[in-house]
Amino acid sequence: MTQPGGPFAVMVFGTIDAKGLRLDLSTDPARNMCALQLFDLAVKKVLGERNTAPSFEEAIAAYPWRAVLDELAFADDEADQINL
Repeated sequence: MTQPGGPFAVMVFGTIDAKGLRLDLSTDPARNMCALQLFDLAVKKVLGERNTAPSFEEAIAAYPWRAVLDELAFADDEADQINL
């Protein structure tokens, strides 16, 4: 019997409200785990905790999206105050 390949990972670059972000997706078939994490490219900071689950669907559903979006909005407020 062969061992599963991996781990594997992909990075997706995009924006939310003009903020540069990187979405990291990884899987480790040997451990039956998938993970995702969002990274703010401007401030070089991880947004939310890295989330792992048996499937990407579960990892995406359990990710703290509300907290991450609130954190992005807070960063906008901080930037506005600095630029005053």
